[in-house]
Amino acid sequence: MASENDRGNDGLSEILARTQQNRLVVQDYRPLADSLEWQLGQHSYQRRGNKGFVADDKPIPFVVNNNGGLSAKAAELLFTALSESERKGTLEERVFVLELGIGVGLFARMFLDSFRDRCDRAGKDYYERLCYIAADRSEKMLIDACRHGIFADHPGRYLLRVLDADGPLTPLLADIAVHDLSPAPIRAVFLNYVLDCLPAAHLQIDDRGVRQLYIRTYLARAVDLQERTHLTSDEIVRLADAGDPGSLDALAPLYGLFASEYDYRDVGAGSLPFGEMAVGIARGKVRYTLHNYGALRCLTRLAGLTRDDGFILANDYGSVKLEDYQEPSGPQRFSESSAIGLNFALMAECLEQSGITGWIAPEEDEETLIARMLVGEKAPQLIGRFRDLFSKKRFEETAEPLRRAREYFEQGRNELVLGAYEEALREQPSNWYLMGEVARFLALTLRDPNAGLLLTRAALRVNRCCSSDLWNDLGECCYLLERRTEGQQAFQKALLVNPSDPRAYYNLAVNHYVERDFPASLRMIAEGLAVDNGGSFTQKLLNVQVSVLELLARLRQFETRLHVDRVSHVVDRAARTV
Repeated sequence: MASENDRGNDGLSEILARTQQNRLVVQDYRPLADSLEWQLGQHSYQRRGNKGFVADDKPIPFVVNNNGGLSAKAAELLFTALSESERKGTLEERVFVLELGIGVGLFARMFLDSFRDRCDRAGKDYYERLCYIAADRSEKMLIDACRHGIFADHPGRYLLRVLDADGPLTPLLADIAVHDLSPAPIRAVFLNYVLDCLPAAHLQIDDRGVRQLYIRTYLARAVDLQERTHLTSDEIVRLADAGDPGSLDALAPLYGLFASEYDYRDVGAGSLPFGEMAVGIARGKVRYTLHNYGALRCLTRLAGLTRDDGFILANDYGSVKLEDYQEPSGPQRFSESSAIGLNFALMAECLEQSGITGWIAPEEDEETLIARMLVGEKAPQLIGRFRDLFSKKRFEETAEPLRRAREYFEQGRNELVLGAYEEALREQPSNWYLMGEVARFLALTLRDPNAGLLLTRAALRVNRCCSSDLWNDLGECCYLLERRTEGQQAFQKALLVNPSDPRAYYNLAVNHYVERDFPASLRMIAEGLAVDNGGSFTQKLLNVQVSVLELLARLRQFETRLHVDRVSHVVDRAARTV
């Protein structure tokens, strides 16, 4: 007979179960890569292009692989490979480089800048031989790159192509630009935060067998659908079940309202690409593991396209030890996109067992960005260069001056800050993000807006189209110098980069207020409040609104008094006349 405590616990379980049942099930259990959460996150790139990087309150992080440093290292690797081929007499007439998943395109643009400069310094014609294939599965991402003029400084040196990293790469070989070359025409491939966007499976492995993580999608609690959408619950379920691009477009505005529940279901290891291999490697070592089968499939296909004297450079995030994975959760969300970190250790063993050798790691990994190189059998000289360029020691040496500058700034030791910033810029001369930080220090802390203006302009020469912050920095320096027309133009350019930037609306509201264009100021305030989802500028915008309305009230009172005085004067004069 059950005890009173048992009956009480059963009652609590029933209460919780009923609470779970009361939620709308949008999509029943699916494997991670087939789940609605993953599909919506991946579809966001197709739907939004680069907006997830440049136009969100909490954007997809992109500075770490687009600040110039990674591009310069990649350019040096390619230069090393081509120099060795020239020495051996095997240098190709046309050098093809492929980047899959270009994001905002800055890595590519800065790679081309660095590679051109490196060739000029050495007196080599490698840049003139180069064809950089900038590929992405999102046509809108490529269109955004064109619209912003990302490649404008490198005419004739690039191609833009729609290509899915998780699909067959044979269309590239049929491309008119490369069809007459060998079956493996690509000298170098760059994969920056792309492999984490490819299908993967969380696995539970023990004596009972293999189970795969499944995800069930609910509508979050306390959501009033009528406040959020015109869609009914039945329509939402139908759209989720369809899963086509049009249905995902319709569901995208509700992405943040979905919650997930996880469960493990039996799976045959052979039903997953590289599945039996992955399970065999992990069994007996770990209970849970992440199997990045999409990344392995992509690398295997790319290896077949890459020359024996070429290389594949992958930069991503994840875990470097097999035992680092405990019980896993679902995908990570970045803005409206989804990603899953890489299990580098399991991938390395799977590649080796698949007969793909040359998967190289640095002596010690740097935590911010994990780098790996798959090197061709005829390019062993690249291994040492890669380990030197991507060593943790080199990264720390490069980052140390900036770390000291920020530490000194917290301590209020401004002269030391300035010296450390100067050293940091010598270490990272193309880092536009660092230039912007130093410019703000010069303009706001040292009260030298002229110096801030010059440095911000230098940063914008590197990145004029992917940072509304830099344009705001420029406008604020102009404002401090009382060059308000130039400042207004800079704030308007910030909105061209990011039409949802509350900082730019705030700056324009202030600028119009100072210029006494009150209707324009109030319009900017209204638009800024409408897009300030994070609330970071709401109070500032409201403060400007109060100032505008108070000044308008004073002006109206003054005009009223003037009118009364004029009327009184007329009445007095009329009375005297009578």
